[in-house]
Amino acid sequence: MHYTGMRNMADTKKRITAKSFAKSLKIALIYAFVGCLWILLSDKVLLFFARETGHYAFAQTIKGWLYVAASAVLILFLVFSDLKKSDALAQENEILLRELNHRIKNNLQMVLSLLNLHGRKSEFSKETRDLIAAVQSQVQAISLVHQKILGSAESPWVQLDVYLSELMEDLRQIHAALAASVEIQVSVIPVEVPLDTVTSIGMIVSEIITNSMKHGFSGKSGGIITLEAHTLEAGKELEVIVSDNGVGAGPANEDDTGLGFTLIKVLVDQLGGSLSIDGQNGMTVCFRVPLNA
Repeated sequence: MHYTGMRNMADTKKRITAKSFAKSLKIALIYAFVGCLWILLSDKVLLFFARETGHYAFAQTIKGWLYVAASAVLILFLVFSDLKKSDALAQENEILLRELNHRIKNNLQMVLSLLNLHGRKSEFSKETRDLIAAVQSQVQAISLVHQKILGSAESPWVQLDVYLSELMEDLRQIHAALAASVEIQVSVIPVEVPLDTVTSIGMIVSEIITNSMKHGFSGKSGGIITLEAHTLEAGKELEVIVSDNGVGAGPANEDDTGLGFTLIKVLVDQLGGSLSIDGQNGMTVCFRVPLNA
């Protein structure tokens, strides 16, 4: 990860905070100076006005209202000034964040290119090339999230249906030889998911789909993989189901100790979700994760 942007954000925040404090201190000193002048001079002005008009009580009221009005103006100016500084900080941080995401995306694309280059080397064994392709899938899932961030003007959220559809296309390209005989059907409702959550979901789905393409249709000429996602509990929970009509894996193997399923279980646990696996009549992997509004 690139830390220059993060360092710049911290420096910017410190700089603007220091400027805001200096501005606030300046206004406070002006307010104190004006207040002292008011205390020293207002009574003399009041006595002069009362002596000329004979309305001491009215003059006292005017003095009070003037003090309230002056205080309100100074406080309003102080608050408005701080709000402007906060807006400037937010805008500058947004620019720095987008720059950081842009650099991360470029770095991930470079990693993908290197993996693609090494994955084509004939001197590597099939197991090594398969491992490289699996890593490509995971990196692509993360890279696609950063592309979505850069493509959105606002957003700590990503449209899940668009993201997963594009991820499936990327997986088809990465695993072109395997995907040639496999049809991937996607049925995902349009729902916005937080960035951190969608990154993990992408990695989970990528691992399941890759595993299904590699092992789900051994001895068969091809098959169908289905990806579904919908919300439960009035939108508070997301359920994702990946299934295939392949050879299956016998009884439910949620305790599978393979690296792929270990990664899936770890990511689901990190999201505070639940996982179920059914190896009868093909393979079905279902996981549920909370959606925090």
